[in-house]
Amino acid sequence: MTDTKDYTVEITAPWDPLKCFKAMEEQSHKGMTAAFGEEMLTHTNNPKIMSMLAEHAATAVAHGADFADYEKLVFGMAAGRDMRDDTADFLRQAAERGGKAAEFDYVAALPKFIDRDSKRTNMYDAWHLKEKANLTGVDFTGYTAVGFAPEAKEIDLTRAQRIPTQAFDFSQLKELRSLSLAMADTSRAAVLRLPEGLEELDIRKNHRLAKDLRGQKNLKSLCLGEEKLGAEAVRLPAGIEELICVDATGLAPVAAQLGDCPQLKKVSFIQCDMRAAGLTSLPKGIEELEISFPQNLGKEVADLSKYKSLKSVKFNGVDFSAAEVKLPAGCRAEINGEVVERPKEEAHKFSEIKMDKVVARKQGQQRA
Repeated sequence: MTDTKDYTVEITAPWDPLKCFKAMEEQSHKGMTAAFGEEMLTHTNNPKIMSMLAEHAATAVAHGADFADYEKLVFGMAAGRDMRDDTADFLRQAAERGGKAAEFDYVAALPKFIDRDSKRTNMYDAWHLKEKANLTGVDFTGYTAVGFAPEAKEIDLTRAQRIPTQAFDFSQLKELRSLSLAMADTSRAAVLRLPEGLEELDIRKNHRLAKDLRGQKNLKSLCLGEEKLGAEAVRLPAGIEELICVDATGLAPVAAQLGDCPQLKKVSFIQCDMRAAGLTSLPKGIEELEISFPQNLGKEVADLSKYKSLKSVKFNGVDFSAAEVKLPAGCRAEINGEVVERPKEEAHKFSEIKMDKVVARKQGQQRA
């Protein structure tokens, strides 16, 4: 088999499902044939019809019919049709009996042509993944689009290859809350369109796709890195709550914005070059800070005493000791594996005042 076009049957005269089922019922009384099945492929891509035709082909070949008569029907369904599991099983049975298992595997692996409103497009079908579309590492070579279910809430395209241009428009996925394009091949991207409700975005090695995120009012968590950010770095939305930077350089433009993000609670810099990053103006409400295995980190960041809301600090692979770190009251820190905790001084003072009042009240009761 060299030319797969020989097995591609186009829908040239689409029929509605009811008309298709009536035709199937009428033909069943006359006797189903391979030729009738091939004709049906020009009218519909209905999964139930495909399953019925596949079962008929498998049964006919199992009862001695010549596979050559059914080859076009079997491969016509396998070459790009939207199939259910039972349909694929029936088709495989027929191909194996005809000694064409290898050819079937090849044809079945071709990009699927999915019937959407009677239009056949070379689309990767991710509809069946429903709410969580994990497409990590998928190679989209040969596809011109990716079809996601309308109810998709999480889409993971981490390290995906050759993502088609049309796939970068996520704006119509109203339920989408989490999207990862980390280390993905986005060379075909013209522009990235995001839905308003997006809450989590990972664009490591692809920050060029979203340089200005200020319009994403609901974005809470952003992950950057695996590249140089530089002067044209991402503009952060004011409502962001978590920022993670991994293996990044040119952090200064991003770090300079942190003080303008009042909702930012958690900041992490992992294996980043901190040269000129500053970090002298963290959000007042920051609660968690992590800097692990940095390069060119100055000791000025060790004084965190003015950030009164800070609860957790983690410094790994830094050049200063736990004794050099200044923490606000009630903060717990891990510095190169050593744990340090600053007592809640205010809480102790409140307890002492409260206890003094209790003692005074008891003494008054005793005198009475």
